[in-house]
Amino acid sequence: MSFVTIRAITENITATLESLGLKFTVGAVDRDKATAASMLPAGSISYEGETFEPTHGERPGYSDAEFGITVEIRAGDPAEAVREKQRWAHAVRGALSVDALIVGGLAAGKS
Repeated sequence: MSFVTIRAITENITATLESLGLKFTVGAVDRDKATAASMLPAGSISYEGETFEPTHGERPGYSDAEFGITVEIRAGDPAEAVREKQRWAHAVRGALSVDALIVGGLAAGKS
């Protein structure tokens, strides 16, 4: 994958998660300070890296890119916090489909 492809995938992940109601900030966030309630649920996407498969020229190259997604929530009741974590985990998993990720500039010719 090229940098352009990875950037487009990251933008598509962000747009998809924003459609679920996550709010993203740009730039460094001071993790020692609490996130303002108006910014919750807050999301962050981290690029974990890529694994490139050696092709030795016999077929097109293939690579896997890994991303980490964090959702910050705030719930006073511990049982409610667990349910909210479960809800977000399934919402994110359901939203990040191939159809959601391969849109825009990636739609033409990308598998």
